[in-house]
Amino acid sequence: MVVAIIDYVLYAFVICIWIRAILSWFPTTPGGFTAGLGRAVTAVTDPVLRPVRRILPPMRAGGGALDLSPLLVSVVALVLIRVI
Repeated sequence: MVVAIIDYVLYAFVICIWIRAILSWFPTTPGGFTAGLGRAVTAVTDPVLRPVRRILPPMRAGGGALDLSPLLVSVVALVLIRVI
């Protein structure tokens, strides 16, 4: 039972990470649904992603940057789900 709860929490966390990544591709209007969703997802994912970004900073290329921390954290979470 406890293992199932941990699995659900990790799956929900991975979904939040990917929602955050997808929302970062689109402009949001202040006060809109996507802005509120973005704030909620950021509040959930930032405590884990922030330390990973210190170790693995975004890669700069041209005029933009590629943040690999969501990918790394997602892979680690999915591996944990398999191990547990």
